[in-house]
Amino acid sequence: ESWVETQQYQRVSWNQLVEFWVSYNRHLVHVASCIPAEKLGRLVRVGGDEPAPLELVITGYVAHCEHHLEQLGV
Repeated sequence: ESWVETQQYQRVSWNQLVEFWVSYNRHLVHVASCIPAEKLGRLVRVGGDEPAPLELVITGYVAHCEHHLEQLGV
């Protein structure tokens, strides 16, 4: 909630937010597609979480995005 408050998303049009989200996630797909398969098992740490394989972080993010799309009825 503090992230949303700091970014003041309520001051940005819905269309602009959606365009940003789509563009940002397309870029992340590009970045993920450039990762060599042998690197996907490397452990990474996100925030204070325990280290996890990079592939799990990527698939977890995709699942997180799909959850939000379902909430929007997309």
